Amino acid sequence: MELVKNRKVSIGEVEQATKYRTLLRSVDDYLAQLEKESILKKADVLHQIIKPGNYQTTVREYAYSRDRLQLIDRARHDAVHRLRFREGFAEIDDTIDYLRKTVVYFMGLIHRRYGLKIDPNVSADGS
Repeated sequence: MELVKNRKVSIGEVEQATKYRTLLRSVDDYLAQLEKESILKKADVLHQIIKPGNYQTTVREYAYSRDRLQLIDRARHDAVHRLRFREGFAEIDDTIDYLRKTVVYFMGLIHRRYGLKIDPNVSADGS
């Protein structure tokens, strides 16, 4: 609710929908926009919603680092938008491992906060 409370809706939308439907539409619109944002922005939003507090991850040899995610995202941005990938990526295996562990870290946060168990072997479409 906090993330969408200041989103604008048209009078037409308000007249044709319940408060609940308008809220769902605002959340859907917000998520569609968030899909286009950086991994860092997405991680910040997850932390804002979940409020991890003193959460201790069970992922071995891992510590969440916003700074590290920012460096990874900057490298991704430069590769995609500035075509800076001829030299390759330093420590790509470590970066991929860190991102994989970050996914598991967020899965643990979601499970702790909401009790939702996520199977990483099942895709969003169920396959």
